[in-house]
Order: sequence, then structure tokens, then C-alpha cells
Amino acid sequence: MPHTPACRGKTMFNAQQKLTWSDAGAPTGLTLSDIYVGSDPIGIGAFQVAVAEAMSPPSREVLKRLFKSRKGNTNIQLVVMAIVGERAWLFGPDEATSVIEAMPISQATRLVQSALDEPDALAAYARIGQLRRAIETTGISGFTNNGLFASHHIRENVPNRSDWAAASVKSLPLLSKRGEKLIQELGFTAARHAANALLLRGQTSAPQAIAVLLDESEQFDGKSQRFQLSPVAWGLNVAAREDVPWLIVLRKDQIRLYPAKDGVGVGQKGQSDTYFEIDLAALDQERAGLLTLIFSAEALKVGGTTQELLDGSSRYAADLGARLRERIYEYVIPDLSTAVAVELEKTGQELNVEGLQLAYRLTLRLLFRLLFQ
Repeated sequence: MPHTPACRGKTMFNAQQKLTWSDAGAPTGLTLSDIYVGSDPIGIGAFQVAVAEAMSPPSREVLKRLFKSRKGNTNIQLVVMAIVGERAWLFGPDEATSVIEAMPISQATRLVQSALDEPDALAAYARIGQLRRAIETTGISGFTNNGLFASHHIRENVPNRSDWAAASVKSLPLLSKRGEKLIQELGFTAARHAANALLLRGQTSAPQAIAVLLDESEQFDGKSQRFQLSPVAWGLNVAAREDVPWLIVLRKDQIRLYPAKDGVGVGQKGQSDTYFEIDLAALDQERAGLLTLIFSAEALKVGGTTQELLDGSSRYAADLGARLRERIYEYVIPDLSTAVAVELEKTGQELNVEGLQLAYRLTLRLLFRLLFQ
């Protein structure tokens, strides 16, 4: 008799349809459970989540075989979720991507449920992609830093701040808030501005940010019926026109902060590509303090904690560059230049002043090409 997984019979997700996954063909060590099917209003195939239970952490190859056994030759957008104890392994919907390993079940469930809540499979695919980008840019799910701060500074240094515990206490109750309610709880007074924007103020009369609220059919960077440009580009234009320093864009569980002026952020990217995002559905509670430290009215005031984190990120990036230069000139240049000089001598080049200068120039050329690669 096949083993019945602990998750079988329990409804893990809210979905349009729940199917029982047949045990036939399951890789050794995995017991299949249920399949959850999302919405498909346009007939392109619904997003699906297939759940299985494993006795030990599954390899990428095992998850890929499980993925293919469900997907077959169809074009469905599929995520396989393998549960081991209190942890979950996620694979898909792109076969070329890596496995998201050992994520707490509660966190993985919130993230996958957010994808199932999307209006169609394309939006669900984009939602999962956002999680992956968060992990790639910060090493942690729940927030994405795209060139605004130094990721290491946010990840390692900020939780050591003296106000971190207080910020976490303030932030935790806000993780369930959405839309205008979240804006209010962050300490802003919101006034309608233009057709699709809110003008946000804190304790003073000076505006601090423009907010744009998206519906579930809209994406941050995609055109929609409401916006001639993308919502982000439109919001940045409004912020620039009103001389407001920040743009906040909200979509369901996601909240993003964009600088509305050029040259802000350590990544040296364009304004529309420079942002910090918190995914309220996936954020680990241990990182909750980031919400009020970065997005609140108190944080975004002149000299507030958002500016402090920007300044700290700039110092960290500068220090990192200095340490890299020191290590290169201490550990790399001596050996590389010696090797170049030896090879030059073999060609008949004398290692006089001119020869040593040539060796140094060639050493730097090799170094810069290696760094570029």
C-alpha cells in the first residue's frame, strides 16, 4: 500500500480546482499528493502547483523528473513543490532555473498562493519570477534590491541597528495590510493627484512621495489601459513634475520604492530600473523591520532612515572597492607581473627600465581583461 503523505487530504492552497496526483511513475523516495489549478480566463492553460512529499531533500534531477512526469508535452506553467518535514523545495516553471531549496513551508505556501491568486498563467509565471530575482539579488526571499541599496548592507548590517527591534514590532502588524490601508498605516496622509496617483505627506505639509496603486491585471513595467507608458514610467513622470523625491508603487502583495531623481542608488542604473521591493506574501518575519525602516513616512523624510541606509550602502560599496583594489595589488599583481616578465625575457626582451615598463603595461592589460571576463 502506498504511503499517504501528511499533506494529502489537506487543502494547502485556495485554487480554482484541486486534483489528486496519481502515484504512478513517481520517482523513488517521493509520494505524490495533490495538484492545484489556478484561473484560466483566456484559455491558455492554467498555472498549476503539484505537491509531493519526500523522505529526504530531493535533488534537482529528481524534481526535474517529477516536473516532466506532470507537464509532459503540454505548455502549462507548472511549479513542483516537494515537502520534507517543515521545509519545501520548489522547482519550475522554467526547467532551466535552479531549485529553491529548504524554504519554510509557511513562507513557500504564501508565495505559491500569491501566484495561484493571479488572474492567469502569464501573471502567475511573472510572480514566481519575482521571487527568484529576490533570491538572486539578495540571497533571501521576500525582498528584491535592484541597485538602490547595497544588498550586503541590507542583509547583514541593517538588522544590527539599534532601532531594528522597534522597527520589527511596528512592521509585523502591517504585513497583512494592502493598498491604501497600507499607505495609511505607514504614516502617510494621501490625497488624490492626477487620474491614477496619490500624493503622500507625512507630518509636514511637504509632499514626500507619489503612490501608484495597480490592480491585479497590471504589471509594474507593462502597458495597460490606464497608463500610456508603464505604471512605473508614468509615476516617475508625475513625481518629476511635482518635484517629489520618491515613487511608491503597490500591486497586491508587492510594494516598491523608486527614486524619482537621477543618480540615487549604488547600482548606477536608470530610474525605472532602480528600486527596492518588499513582497509581503513571502517576507520572512525576521526581516519585517525593513518595511517601516524604508517605506514609512518617518523613513522617507529628509534625513530619515531611508537616507541613512542609502548613505550606509554608499560607504559599504566604496569600502568594498578599496578592499578589492588592495587585494588585487597585494596578491594578484606581483605574481602576474613576474610571470609576464619571465615570458618577455624568453622572447629576448631585456628587463631593463623599458622592459619592466612594458611588462607592467602588459600585466595591467591582462588584469583588466580578466576582470572584464
